[in-house]
Amino acid sequence: MALPAMMTMAFQALYNAFDSIFISRWSSFDFAAISITQPVISISLAIGTGVATGMGALVSRYLGAGERRRGSAAMYAGLIMLSFLALLLTLLPLIFSKAFMAAFTSDGNGIFQGASYLRIVALAFPFAFSAFFFSFAFSSHAHSAHAMVIQSIGAVLNIILDSIFIFTLGLGARGAALATLIGHVASALTGLVLYLRSDLLRPEKSPLADNVKGIITVALPSMMIAAAGSITGLVLNRLVLSYGMDAMAIYSMYLKLESFMFLASQGIGSALIVIVSFNYGAGQWDRVRKAYFVSLFLAWSVMLLGFLFFQTCTHALVGLFTSDPALTEAGVKAFRLISFCFLLTAPNIMTSSLLQGLGRGKGSLVLTMMRFFLFLIPAAFILNALFGLSGLYLSYFAADVLVLIPVITMASGALKGQKTSAGI
Repeated sequence: MALPAMMTMAFQALYNAFDSIFISRWSSFDFAAISITQPVISISLAIGTGVATGMGALVSRYLGAGERRRGSAAMYAGLIMLSFLALLLTLLPLIFSKAFMAAFTSDGNGIFQGASYLRIVALAFPFAFSAFFFSFAFSSHAHSAHAMVIQSIGAVLNIILDSIFIFTLGLGARGAALATLIGHVASALTGLVLYLRSDLLRPEKSPLADNVKGIITVALPSMMIAAAGSITGLVLNRLVLSYGMDAMAIYSMYLKLESFMFLASQGIGSALIVIVSFNYGAGQWDRVRKAYFVSLFLAWSVMLLGFLFFQTCTHALVGLFTSDPALTEAGVKAFRLISFCFLLTAPNIMTSSLLQGLGRGKGSLVLTMMRFFLFLIPAAFILNALFGLSGLYLSYFAADVLVLIPVITMASGALKGQKTSAGI
């Protein structure tokens, strides 16, 4: 379950990285401008992923309990929710993209490039949400390889089209946005074809209230994580922008490569949610416990390898984006400092996934709010004031250190509490 999810997330990170590499080589200014839009895009896609994850977890739980009809009803609720959210999240950027960019920069060209990019990418949301529906429908039935195919096809096509649209056709950042749109269309169509040819449950029209509540219980923490991460990203963007557009470009370069490590861990976490939900529904407590610790080991291993890679191959990583000596020197320092956060992130992600799989969304939400708002944002302001940009780069690691004790406490409580409930 974990490997296809990890590969799916890796493909997504790969095309994000190629997007950034191509655009930064086209124009570092354009790259910095469109990087300002990334929190909006991230939260929109994460909302769709969160709802699809909630639907998948609920369907999986019903399948584990042998209640196929309720599983079909859960799929119907998920489909309705995703359709509504896709429409809403497409309209908002189309209307407010220029005003959003103007809140972060007064540069006319920067506003134009960022707003144009955001509008085109917003048109991809309905197709992205459709692909999420099909992917998590397959994952809930333990067909993760199909989910991987759905997402990977779009990512590979995006990478191929990036170089053509950006350089060959000379479309720059708008070319990257068009490649993203076409990639999501390809994923949605692939998902539709595979789903129609499968024997998976079909959505069955039914009252929405109970299933919507069940989906939100799992989805809300994921969406709040995205919201909190995006709000934090906006705050940190403002702090980084105070050091200039070059600093913003460097910070964005790091975030694109960092996503390989974090999305791999989140892929493991997505698999953990499904496995925990199924075995919780079946009353198999031992499998729940083993799944958590195996997932924690896998995620921690990935993050440790990522830390070592970022520390030892830093010049090569920065060189993917720029050959400018000054940017390279500043980028190497930034990459090495920020990547310390890899060391302690895995317990947070896996514990949140465990709580979501057990239907304890409030606990996962508490962890998220504590990490971002109680620890990370204050740490960013304090360390920035004390140590400047270097301190700002270390704020993620500081937050993970502070939230570690609450993570251990909540994981232990969930495992002990659930152990007494085995077989229900």
